[in-house]
Amino acid sequence: MPIANQLTISSAQQKIMEIKNNTLKSVEFRGSLKEDTIQNLFAALKISTSLRRLAFFECNLTNHDICQLCSALSDNNVLLVLEIHRNYIGREAIVAIATLISNRKCNIKELCIEDITSGTDTDFPEMLIFSAAIRNSQITSLSLINVGLTDADLTFLALELGIKRLSTLILDENIALTSQSIIFLLSSLLESCQFMQHLSLNGSNIDLVAEAALGSFLQKASNLKTLSIANCFLSTDLIVFAQFLRNHPMLKELILDGNNLGDSTVKSIVGIINTNRHIISISLRDNKISDVGARELADVLEQREDDLSLDLALNSITEQGRRLLIDASNVFDLGVWVSDYGSSDDEPNDEIYSDNGELDAASSVQGEQASVSDDNAESEKDGSHVSKLSKLRP
Repeated sequence: MPIANQLTISSAQQKIMEIKNNTLKSVEFRGSLKEDTIQNLFAALKISTSLRRLAFFECNLTNHDICQLCSALSDNNVLLVLEIHRNYIGREAIVAIATLISNRKCNIKELCIEDITSGTDTDFPEMLIFSAAIRNSQITSLSLINVGLTDADLTFLALELGIKRLSTLILDENIALTSQSIIFLLSSLLESCQFMQHLSLNGSNIDLVAEAALGSFLQKASNLKTLSIANCFLSTDLIVFAQFLRNHPMLKELILDGNNLGDSTVKSIVGIINTNRHIISISLRDNKISDVGARELADVLEQREDDLSLDLALNSITEQGRRLLIDASNVFDLGVWVSDYGSSDDEPNDEIYSDNGELDAASSVQGEQASVSDDNAESEKDGSHVSKLSKLRP
């Protein structure tokens, strides 16, 4: 859904009024908010007793705004979800959030911070404060996306996360993290990994040693339902990693986009599809898979009798390979997502084919986050919001 550059005043004020009247359980603000609107919102939050989820998307909030927000929420014990996406915040805001979640009155269980766009450098001592706050908080779902985490930051955080019973951990696009810090994180999580259901490390550097550590984690994380390791420089065979996935008892979704795996990895993927019928969604977008790999996948799809969503968009699959996959998926009504290289500018366009091979939709919807529109008041009132799987790709 397109995000408006400027949130209309009437829409924002209507939401604020409903917050005051305690008729909203979930609310999103998208686009720039004027100063008077922000102040009215904070005043409403101080008296709200029904709001469970609060999310800001590109609202141009500053460090000062976040400090005021946290102050407004200091006595709130009903808010469960706080999301701050792509705003102008830095270290000062992180400290304010840390103070909020460590407050005994605070009952926030899901916290998402996406993009720190100001005041960051390689030295991020505030993460030590934030990590200590996590220990004393009610957080069970933590997303830190593109916040500039370093190896030292993750060391502080990992030590605290190891004693938390997290159900969701998303550390996407923190490109400074090395494989050594990922190994330390996974080792720290082993003691409580049985509670983990969703793990995303997109954009991390996962070498062969880290792959083995991830495999050991998977052995113990028996309740994990979603694993996303896109753009992680994985090895091109996945032999070590794949053996841990073949018998995982709960995993439902596996995301391996953008790893340049190529056709050589398809054999390992086929092994996973053949042996693990719990997995119902595998994404292999942008992995340089050609018709050779497509044929191998088509062969295994013909033998698959239960539901499986296979996303192969943005690969080097021609019309011939695409038809093989669609024909194979028709056998048991499986969904296969492929790419169209037939556009005039030779750029790949994602297409989604239905069970009968007809073009079902022509837009890149895999990874788009479901959201509550400004005029969709009913969905906000009943508290519905994006699923865990959607959150893995904000």
